[in-house]
Amino acid sequence: MRVRVNRFIVINVEDAMKNRWRKFRRGWGTFYAYDNQTGNSRSLKTRDKHHAQRLVNAMNEAEREVGIRKQVGLREIVNSIHAGDSILAGARFS
Repeated sequence: MRVRVNRFIVINVEDAMKNRWRKFRRGWGTFYAYDNQTGNSRSLKTRDKHHAQRLVNAMNEAEREVGIRKQVGLREIVNSIHAGDSILAGARFS
């Protein structure tokens, strides 16, 4: 298992690179997306293999974007704390 260490965040590289969704086809020909985290599946409402792959790729890409945004936000918070900035410095309370 490879682990990449950022300045303040430890990331398991293999878990970060795995796809959350994969496609499979039911016996009647409709493609479904299987969630590797929860074990649930949902219909992609298509019988076209290439269209189903594009949909699953888009779902995985959206999942990666969320993870990247969380990491960037966490890094900014940690860096601001170490720099001595207050998280609530710009907040106004009524």
